[in-house]
Amino acid sequence: MRPPYIVRMFFQLGVPAVLLLLTAFPPIASGAIPGPVPITVQGMLVHADLHNSQNDPVWAISRDDGAIIPLDNATFNPPPEVHVGAYLNLTGELWYDGMVRPTAYDRFVCSGFGICSWTDSWRKDPYSRDDYPSDPSTPTSPKATSPQRLLVMVLNYSACGYPPGVNTSTVRSLFLGPNGDGTAGIALKYSQCSYGTFGIDALSFRAEVVAPSSCNTPANTLETCKWWNIANDADAAAKSLIGAATYNAFTHFAYVLPPGLQYLCPWPSMSLLPGRKIWLQTSSQGLNRWAAVMQMTLHNYGLWHSWKNGYEFEDYSSVMGSGEACPSAAETSRLGWATPAATINSTILPTTGTWRSFTLPASYLSGRANHLRLTPNWLTTYNSSAEGKNLYIDVRVAKGGDETLGSLYAPKLNVHEVNAELDNNYVTPTQLPVGYWPPTDGFSDRKVSFVSGVSAGTRAELTAYKLVVTCGSWTGTDNLQVSLCRYSATPTECKPLLVPSPPSPRPSPPPSPRPSPTPS
Repeated sequence: MRPPYIVRMFFQLGVPAVLLLLTAFPPIASGAIPGPVPITVQGMLVHADLHNSQNDPVWAISRDDGAIIPLDNATFNPPPEVHVGAYLNLTGELWYDGMVRPTAYDRFVCSGFGICSWTDSWRKDPYSRDDYPSDPSTPTSPKATSPQRLLVMVLNYSACGYPPGVNTSTVRSLFLGPNGDGTAGIALKYSQCSYGTFGIDALSFRAEVVAPSSCNTPANTLETCKWWNIANDADAAAKSLIGAATYNAFTHFAYVLPPGLQYLCPWPSMSLLPGRKIWLQTSSQGLNRWAAVMQMTLHNYGLWHSWKNGYEFEDYSSVMGSGEACPSAAETSRLGWATPAATINSTILPTTGTWRSFTLPASYLSGRANHLRLTPNWLTTYNSSAEGKNLYIDVRVAKGGDETLGSLYAPKLNVHEVNAELDNNYVTPTQLPVGYWPPTDGFSDRKVSFVSGVSAGTRAELTAYKLVVTCGSWTGTDNLQVSLCRYSATPTECKPLLVPSPPSPRPSPPPSPRPSPTPS
């Protein structure tokens, strides 16, 4: 079905123009609908982020060969503690559209003693973790610490009336910069935000125009925007074009949709979480917006959207919200890009009314010791799986990858909160007396949320955490003095510091951008 606005346009243009348009954009036939067939599927459970609502997830299985098998939400209804990234063995019915209606599924887990098995339980416990039969010794991890070998497929549906809207030279320039060497473009942003740890391997990067065979199929792939068929068909076309061995040498894949599909696929971009694939519209909010491409890419590594004041996407301090800036410390630390200067708990702040001071560099400067991680176990609600929160505190200055940060976030100290249980299960997993007990919840949604921005020379009272934060002066090149104090009843227990630090002049000019990492 064509969008309503096209119907209105037909009436405005008249019959001759309509006939020309129908010739240029032939209808996609529905075809016959075959019945379901039994199927058994093994692969990683992923969340397809179509930017609808996390309360209405779209589940899929990413098979070992890269094929995507979507799961029917009505029949696949796992409990709330479902482990995204789990490896499942699933049986059910495969329908004409490529969607599976599951009837049973098991999860592959391994204990700290290396004993692995299939289980039909989703229960979390400290004795086992999700794993993969092909390599049980390697735990799932959201770390992004090596360059991607990226294949970008520009989809050519000219036979269906949807020609591509961009050529491979433009795509290469967008990702690697005008010189095609990774020193500019999206690759530079990746490098800036990761301090050179993550990026795009410019030597192996490849962009190809592929023509999937999706016209006039029973699945109505384009007419109903079956994103999984779009990817699976494009993969088949790419393997035919460049060879399966060459295709399999890439680690990640991007699908660039023709401009005409923006109204049939009503999202600017989408991604698998976790996974290796992203979909981009040829638009200002898709392929042509570096922050959108980076957000989709980081979904592949397990990052979810960032929040503010209870609203998803409202955090403009991070690409994981709606910002045009690097991820926050709550996110860069999860990716393996940043380490804390200290982890603060009741041992570090043993008594109320006592101050502890730190000097933090602006996050654009370095990933080493660039933030504070607070585990406020002095709160009675801390051990609640729903109410317990951890805090991440970092300094943001509008330079480098953060150069477009607005005045609400820079130059300031930023505070974000996350779910404490999910954060701790990955950062500090339970260690039993014997065996190896690696992290869990690597891909869980901790609901990263912006709490506050604190300017130099000011004091902020975070009453929900019984915490007072004071920012002193800028020192050196964009380093900020930060002091913390916890209290029992009222913020007045945290007396003003004896020597308040006045704010210094605005931060210094930005440094020259660093190049993208070279392949090893």
